[in-house]
Amino acid sequence: MVLGITGGLASGKSTVAAAFARRGARVISADAIAHELTLPGSALTRAVLERFGSGFGRSEEANALDRRKLAALIFSDEVARRDLEAITHPPIVSRMRDEIARLTALEPRGLVVVEIPLLYECGLEGLVDKVVVASCDSQTQAQRLCEREPELNIAQARKRIETQMPLADKARRADFVVDASGPPEGVEAQVNLLIDAMSKV
Repeated sequence: MVLGITGGLASGKSTVAAAFARRGARVISADAIAHELTLPGSALTRAVLERFGSGFGRSEEANALDRRKLAALIFSDEVARRDLEAITHPPIVSRMRDEIARLTALEPRGLVVVEIPLLYECGLEGLVDKVVVASCDSQTQAQRLCEREPELNIAQARKRIETQMPLADKARRADFVVDASGPPEGVEAQVNLLIDAMSKV
């Protein structure tokens, strides 16, 4: 089975994916692929800098992205966000497809988990058999994002969160929902129950 994990910014997706990994699932991360494909000097990095300009590069390293500066732009400018997605999403999705094919061939009866933050926004449901949404309450989500991005205040964090599909809408569309508001052990308990239930189907 190929299981997609999605959610919102700082909603607990990686915590859920890690819990599946501890139960033996092979995990593919769209964010990790994106980071790899945009390493300094890569073709994708050069394409991004060609669109947005050298001002979004890091002055101390040639052909390297200033990720924080780029994030600040795309979360405040919808046209810029769509341009970035048009450049970066095709190669990221292509790599995800390759990794899914490789891992399912390696373990035909195993569980492959694909963490895709924008699964619904980008219409990628066809990549997976079932979808799990990592959900949490809005206050926890905003606080976590501020902890992860210290330059943000709560209002700015909420504004970034609002650029994505509401978590409640994602949860309604999902096959399974994991409440990731609490500590990791609570998430792990839910994932264990979910895996046990799926193994009986």
